[in-house]
Amino acid sequence: HSLSLENCSNLSDDVLCGIAQQCKEHLIKINLFNCVSLTSASLSQLCRLARGLQELDVSHCNQGMDDSTLEVMADRCRDLQVLHVTGCLRLTTSVLQNIHFKYNSIRLIKKVA
Repeated sequence: HSLSLENCSNLSDDVLCGIAQQCKEHLIKINLFNCVSLTSASLSQLCRLARGLQELDVSHCNQGMDDSTLEVMADRCRDLQVLHVTGCLRLTTSVLQNIHFKYNSIRLIKKVA
């Protein structure tokens, strides 16, 4: 199943965690593009619960996306194939390279503006 919450700028951590809890076994793709209120806690929890995710878009989720969150997500979502991180300004080049090397099945998509 697929879910798009794109541009839900007021989406809270509690709501995302509730969705993840309810849909955890069936969620394959989720679009969180520009959900700027999400923190690393809810993004990590999403990947803890919805381990079957294959595609995840966290582009422009600057508050929640940092190096340690990306590493947790890659480690927990073993089926992840595509991860959109465009506009995640807190991600360093070194962690992106590390994720690419360590989890070569994950295709990182980071568009340069």
